[in-house]
Amino acid sequence: MTILNQKISRNSHLKIKDIILLFFVLFLIVSISIILNEVLNIALHLIALFTAVGFILLVLLDTFRIIDDSLILIHEEAQDNYKQIEAMFSLFSIIKPTRPFPPLRHWVISPDLANIIVSHVLENKPKCVVECSSGVSTLIIAYCLRKLGNGKVYSLEHDEEFAKITTENIRLHGLEDYAAVVHAPLTKITVNGNKYHWFNIDGGLTGIKNIDFLFVDGPPLRTQRLARYPCCTAIEKHVF
Repeated sequence: MTILNQKISRNSHLKIKDIILLFFVLFLIVSISIILNEVLNIALHLIALFTAVGFILLVLLDTFRIIDDSLILIHEEAQDNYKQIEAMFSLFSIIKPTRPFPPLRHWVISPDLANIIVSHVLENKPKCVVECSSGVSTLIIAYCLRKLGNGKVYSLEHDEEFAKITTENIRLHGLEDYAAVVHAPLTKITVNGNKYHWFNIDGGLTGIKNIDFLFVDGPPLRTQRLARYPCCTAIEKHVF
């Protein structure tokens, strides 16, 4: 709910038609007050009163719009949560992990994306998988390869500490024969005359050829603009 509140509190939620309606009402009030001033000479009091009423209506209408937008966001979030829970049940029923997974949200792949990966691996039966980044997706791919009885995923990870965490998770899940993490710090490469930060794979993918499945989920998008653009050029020599 904290995130939701941040989303709905940045701007007024009044719509253009609300503002037009309020201006029309205020215009009508002022017009009536001017007419009454000519007749009863009490316009100033009425203008003050009606202006206050108009301001209250403005606040109430804005509050109504905020509540309405909040309910829409809550409904959308609930639908997405249901979809992700449904996908998670489907995922676990297929790969049957032997230990709990780390959380499958935030910057980690979502359950529905995990199901797409599972379907692709089980249908296409890749023998050599390269993953740009590492984490829960590494475990999921490795479980699929173990289910198939063949293949291995090589996960490129620029963060040394996270590489150690994923390597330990691979060991805990007993997937050493089907997954390996390659610590590949980011280095500068040139692609089409432009400089990019990309995984240093000079030694990490030595001897790896005929990549059947390439899953690009790194480096982090915040690294730079078009952070994952260099992928095909950098990996090309390992594809065939």
